Amino acid sequence: MLMSLGLDNRSVYADDFETPFLLQSAEFYRLESQKLLAENSASVYIRKVAARISEEAERAVHYLDKSTEERIVRVLE
Repeated sequence: MLMSLGLDNRSVYADDFETPFLLQSAEFYRLESQKLLAENSASVYIRKVAARISEEAERAVHYLDKSTEERIVRVLE
């Protein structure tokens, strides 16, 4: 929907949704990462991180612009 507002211009999507989404996601996962590291072994932490990356990539495929998938995965890595 946001992509259709800009007539082939990503600015509405990028400025009003994608950038804030990526910033908030980075903060959310930074806090979650700290908690997971404090409460789990390294192997459990790595499994949970891999699962989160997979989950976010899957959500991006279904609900976001194609370009956002790569960006959200980079945030999690």
